[in-house]
Formats: sequence, structure tokens, C-alpha cells
Amino acid sequence: GESARLLTVSLASDLHGFPPMYLGEAKMPRVPKPWYRKDRESWFVTIAGCRHNLGPDKKEAFKQFYALMQAPEPSRVSRRGFPAIADAFLDWVKANRSPHTFELIADLKPFHVHQWIERRIATKASDYVP
Repeated sequence: GESARLLTVSLASDLHGFPPMYLGEAKMPRVPKPWYRKDRESWFVTIAGCRHNLGPDKKEAFKQFYALMQAPEPSRVSRRGFPAIADAFLDWVKANRSPHTFELIADLKPFHVHQWIERRIATKASDYVP
């Protein structure tokens, strides 16, 4: 939502010296394609960052590959930065917690996060218990 975007702008202004890759720059995904590993004598494929062992038989491996490609993609948080993560978290809170809890969290402002970070920095590592 809007509060997530404001927080991102606020935090990004503090990170002006970092390269764009640290601020959520998207990369082009590769098209999944099975490959054979001689040392393991098996076919493998990486789909959405997860490696799958498809087995030693090429025909069966490709059947499994096509089945994996047709399966619905699991819900994932976008890698486009903090706003996507914050929005996904707010959606989860709204669905799984009370309306009161959702309102408390949805009303957070960038300075709340800055205060929280400052308190964590001020706390000695030896005193901090997560």
C-alpha cells in the first residue's frame, strides 16, 4: 500500500550510495531446460530457483519436467523490493489476524520503522535476545 511505498522512498534515500541491485532491481529469469549430469547419472532442471532431480531415464525425466512446468506456480513474494514484501505481509495479516491488529500494522509510518531500527542498533549485541 501507500505506507509501504513511503517507507521504501524513505529507506532508499538513506541508501543512495548503494548500487541499484541492492534496491530491488529485477533480473530476467532463465527458461527452464533439463540437463544431464554425468557424475550423478541423472537429469535435472531448475524451476523458479528450485532444483529437481528428474531421474536417470531421459524419456521419464522429460515427462516429469513437463508435469512440473504445467503445475501451478506456488505463491511467491516478488523480488522487486520492500513494497511487494510489505503488501504481501499486510495481505497475510488481514487474512489471518484480527481487524484491530491489521489496523495497527497498516498505520505504521516510516518513522516507526526508523525508531525500531535505532533501538536495535543502540542495544548491545550481547544484550539483544530475538
